[in-house]
Amino acid sequence: MADNSTENSDAYRNLKPFKKGRSGNPGGRPKAEVKLRELARENTLEAVETLLHIMRSETASAPARVSAANSILERGYGKAPLVIDATVTRLSEEERHARIVEILEGAVENGTSGSAGSGETVRSLPKPH
Repeated sequence: MADNSTENSDAYRNLKPFKKGRSGNPGGRPKAEVKLRELARENTLEAVETLLHIMRSETASAPARVSAANSILERGYGKAPLVIDATVTRLSEEERHARIVEILEGAVENGTSGSAGSGETVRSLPKPH
């Protein structure tokens, strides 16, 4: 494995913290981004009409029609919210240790071990205090 320490130090050599009270980007956003945004907004009606045409076209492919319909709905109502249902269980130090050992043992058995596969057995992990 190659030593990246010299590569990393070379990559960061010219980096310096910003002076207090100074922006890291004094010129602001590039003007091209503003012009592109203005151009897109000037052509919004035509873009929506094009999407409507594709969505309603009997000759357009089904994926194209669905994509156009999704684009219209997302612009009108926003993207559907992502809902994550999660249960969080707090584990004691001993329970966490046992769970880590269980995961590592499974990884070793499946041949997907990380550092545990270096001849060291999983059971040699130190017990929590």
